[in-house]
Amino acid sequence: MSDMQRPDPKLERTISSWLHDEPDPVPEDLADNALFRSQATSQRSTWSARLHQRGVTTTGPLAAGATLVASLIVIAVLVASPLWRTAPDVGTAAPSRIQLDHPATALGSGFGSLWVGDDQRRLLRISPTDGTVEATIELDGVPCGPILPAGRSLWLATCGVGGTTSKATTTRVDPATNTVANVYDDGAGDGFGASAMNGLVWFVSDIEAGRVTAVNADTGAHDRDLPLGQRIRNITAGFGSLWVSPIGQPVVERVDPDTGEILAEIPLSGDAGYLTTGTDSIWVAEPHQWLVGRIDPTTNRVAAEVPAAPDVDHIAIASDGLVWALADELLLAIDPATNEEADREVVPSHRAFDDVTTHVLALDGDNVWFADQTSLERIRPTD
Repeated sequence: MSDMQRPDPKLERTISSWLHDEPDPVPEDLADNALFRSQATSQRSTWSARLHQRGVTTTGPLAAGATLVASLIVIAVLVASPLWRTAPDVGTAAPSRIQLDHPATALGSGFGSLWVGDDQRRLLRISPTDGTVEATIELDGVPCGPILPAGRSLWLATCGVGGTTSKATTTRVDPATNTVANVYDDGAGDGFGASAMNGLVWFVSDIEAGRVTAVNADTGAHDRDLPLGQRIRNITAGFGSLWVSPIGQPVVERVDPDTGEILAEIPLSGDAGYLTTGTDSIWVAEPHQWLVGRIDPTTNRVAAEVPAAPDVDHIAIASDGLVWALADELLLAIDPATNEEADREVVPSHRAFDDVTTHVLALDGDNVWFADQTSLERIRPTD
């Protein structure tokens, strides 16, 4: 990996010492330099990215020739389509844009719908096929974290209007009735992420005390608490364990869900952030080192750290295996077969509470959605 692909580690550690536990934005000149480096990387076209995933190099005359051949094929298909299309299409393609009547603060996908949290303390259930609002659910606060399906429910965090993420409250929504089923408000600020495992759904119920809580995945009833004794904000479950990100530490901890014992500490190059579980790995955002880390749960070691962009703080895994990472102004796709960037798209900055990035990325089948203020954009760089 060249020096141009990632920041200088010594300089980053100096910055981390300035920022303490929960850093402010990286100094502007460093962020600008990182964006310049990332944007200087040429963007592959879709067909090139797909060939790259299969180990085929596409440069120079070969790429130009392939582009010409692909164009001729598309033209031929369009011209010939009336000859072979003997029956009407089944279903309709998802719209490229869905208009909203208020700014979105959170986005998720699950149970056949898109779910949009807005600044009016609402959760909207939207059909991804035609953009219609199927239900409007009133909440006790503004959604300020990821919206995730876990078990038979939808899970999200809310904050007060003009509030801070340090006072987030976890909410369970029943998609069968489109109603709020539980609000887990104990006065402590909750973390981000809800993940199901062994009939339970886990979430961080107290950031400062480092407490994680398990509830019944079907009923939402309280099952157990695990005090970890250190500040944590993000959690995911998988491979028989819980995985948490201690605030301000370059480490992910693997936790026994029965005892709360720390089974392993996996060191990273940068402070740990958002976590999600893949088919064979745990993926972690390193927002201040501008990386996405991949953890092997068999060896409890980092298998790869992929260069990303400043403030990368949301990761989602598509049905085709691509790992999507949302940074402040870039959306990146990582090919897990090569641990390399496969595609990218420039997106508008999406800051809200505490001047932190909002979780406005959702994957719905082959569709990649991004919430840009009052519209949902179907980006799909891999079309």
